[in-house]
Amino acid sequence: DMGLDTYEDNPHGVSELADYLKDYAEEMLSIDTDTNGLAYSYAMAFLSDVNWYEIASHYVEVTA
Repeated sequence: DMGLDTYEDNPHGVSELADYLKDYAEEMLSIDTDTNGLAYSYAMAFLSDVNWYEIASHYVEVTA
């Protein structure tokens, strides 16, 4: 259990959840990918364009 349900009661919760999701995605990518390769660079570029706040906000909204 990642305790995601606690984010809805925290005024900074959505931002914290967004940061957590971003960090988690980057960590999972680095586990399975050569971090010196082209694929990793492209994947990181893609992840940098993700609107993590929007994803976190929607998650909090639908689970509240």
